[in-house]
Amino acid sequence: MLGEDSAPEDDPSRADPERSLFRREALENLLSGQQRQGELLRISPDWIRWTYWILVAFFLLSLLFLLLGRVSEFAEGPAVVTIEGRIELTAMTAGTVTSVEVQTGQPVISGQPLVRFYVAQEDADLDRIRREFELQLVTT
Repeated sequence: MLGEDSAPEDDPSRADPERSLFRREALENLLSGQQRQGELLRISPDWIRWTYWILVAFFLLSLLFLLLGRVSEFAEGPAVVTIEGRIELTAMTAGTVTSVEVQTGQPVISGQPLVRFYVAQEDADLDRIRREFELQLVTT
């Protein structure tokens, strides 16, 4: 088996039992030449039966959900959306938006109109101020 010139670390029979990696019983069994076979792993048939049926039920329910289940595509309720690389705009006055002039994700330049507001009240005020201005021009 081992040559005469082999190191003591290579021969398990010469190893110090205190420092050996292997148990003394394992080394004795190896050196005796008797190779005993261990027993087969025994698994309870009840565990196998229950596990099988649980897995079958899980896969059937998963398949049923994939065929018939629905997942909502839209969320409802308040949300906070943060997007980096964009500037937040705040309207200075309240109003009703009549049209959006840009598409989502479209780059814009400074001064470009983004939305149009319903301006009936502002138009009425502007007409009133123009009439007053013209009246004052006529009177002076």
